[in-house]
Amino acid sequence: MASDADVERVENEARRAALSHAPSVALSARSVSDFVRADRVEGLALGLGGTVRPVTDLSVSAFGRYGFDDREGHGHGELRWQRADGFGVGVTAYRDFRDAGDLAETSLLINSFASQEFGSDRTDPFDVRGVGAFVTAPRWGGLVWRAGVRRETEAALAIHARSALGHFAATIPAASLWQTALTVDIERPTFEGPGGTEIRANVDARYEWDSEQDGIPAGRDVGRAAASAEIDRPVGRDRLVTQTTAAIVSRGPIPIQDAVYLGGPVTGPGYDYHAFVGGLAASEHVEWQFPIPAPAITLGRYGTTPHAVTLAPFVHVVYLDRPDPIPFRTSMTGEGWYPSLGMGMLALWSVVRVDVARGLRDGRWTFSFDLTRDLWGIF
Repeated sequence: MASDADVERVENEARRAALSHAPSVALSARSVSDFVRADRVEGLALGLGGTVRPVTDLSVSAFGRYGFDDREGHGHGELRWQRADGFGVGVTAYRDFRDAGDLAETSLLINSFASQEFGSDRTDPFDVRGVGAFVTAPRWGGLVWRAGVRRETEAALAIHARSALGHFAATIPAASLWQTALTVDIERPTFEGPGGTEIRANVDARYEWDSEQDGIPAGRDVGRAAASAEIDRPVGRDRLVTQTTAAIVSRGPIPIQDAVYLGGPVTGPGYDYHAFVGGLAASEHVEWQFPIPAPAITLGRYGTTPHAVTLAPFVHVVYLDRPDPIPFRTSMTGEGWYPSLGMGMLALWSVVRVDVARGLRDGRWTFSFDLTRDLWGIF
């Protein structure tokens, strides 16, 4: 098995080669959904972005998006200098949305379709506008480090879109405020552990000074931290997959956008989207994946689907402390444990996943269809 030093050396060489051969001007986006998407705030939105590299280590990026229902433009710009060893500094300016949840509950591609057709938008966005500066450190101890400071204003967003069927849930009543925030992000990219186990984890922490809220001087500090870890271990032809999520925010009155949000296909199957809102929440997901025979489907000249699908029975539990229910939303008000049971199925070369789950404490039957999570960053 390769050591962290070996991995770091290969990454540095690959990054150096990529930077030296990178085009001076190129289109850029975080995912396909940056170019076209739909949600309950913007409706249909189209975007375009690009990156210019005047010299090898320096890049200037800009991205813009226009929503046809809210008739607003959003985007961000960034100036970054980064060496091949991973050290870099940069500045950014932005006017965009930020999701209140720590983990996405659906891919943006499927969320756009569900929003447009069924009025189902599994995002909780609020408006952010500001400027920031950041520094990234060379990989150390297998960890990727990034620290930053930002000065921004936050505010609630309104629903402007209409869906073909159904009605959208209300957006969160985010507090209007000015704040300064220090942020630290630590990531442990996927690495191989004992017995072929794949492990990845990350921790995000921030400390905020709210200088003004709803036009009144605030002078309130808020600390917040979140962590997640995924473990994927092969057992013969089967796999044991676990995902752990936890977040905590400091005590006292806080803006609702700083609360911890769990609930949905990823962090709370069998319960409503972001049904768990509070000062501390955690979830644990354990599933056993195994293949079973299935009829193959002919796709013409593209071939035939595999003669198997993967079943994934799972158990899940959410822990909620200091609940902070949101008005006009289905939110849990009781502290403690919320277990659920479910069954997943991965099909079509494990590209799509279907889940059925039942929450065992004030929950319900839920159904979800999506791309597998490995593809969410692309689409």
